[in-house]
Amino acid sequence: MASDHSMRMDRLATILNLVVDTTTEWVSLKKFLKCFPPDIVASHNEVLTQLHSYLVEGLQQNVKEEFKVICAERKVLDSFIQLEDTLRQQPQLAGDSRCPPPPSSDSFAVQMHSLIVSQKQAERDRLLQELRAAEQEVQSQKHLLDVKLEE
Repeated sequence: MASDHSMRMDRLATILNLVVDTTTEWVSLKKFLKCFPPDIVASHNEVLTQLHSYLVEGLQQNVKEEFKVICAERKVLDSFIQLEDTLRQQPQLAGDSRCPPPPSSDSFAVQMHSLIVSQKQAERDRLLQELRAAEQEVQSQKHLLDVKLEE
C-alpha cells in the first residue's frame, strides 16, 4: 500500500526548518550592524536593516529550497515510503517490536532452523550445568576455608 506521504520525511523537514531558523537567529540585526562603521550605520540604518532581512530570509529560503531539490534528486521521499511500507509488513511481537520474517516453508530451511534451535538449547543446558557445578565448587571451597580459619 504505497502512499505519497511519509512521517519520516515530515520529521526530517521539521528538523531542517528548526536548524535553519535557529542557526540564522544568531545573526541578529544588532550583530549585523556591528559589521559596519558607526557613521555608515547612522546614515544608512534603514537600508542596512532591509539588507539584513533580505540576507537572512534569503538564506533561509535558499537552504530550504536546496533541501527540497536534493531530496527530490536522491528520491528521499520514495525511500522513506518504501522503508515505512516494509516496516508495516513485518510481523509484530509483544511490546510493538518488529521481528524478522519466519523461516520459509522450504523443508531444508525448516530442518536447519530446527537443528540450530535444538543445538542452542543443548549448549544452554550444558552451560547451566557447568555454572551450577562451579557454584557448588565455590561453596565447598568457601566452606573448607571457613573451617581452616576456625582451627
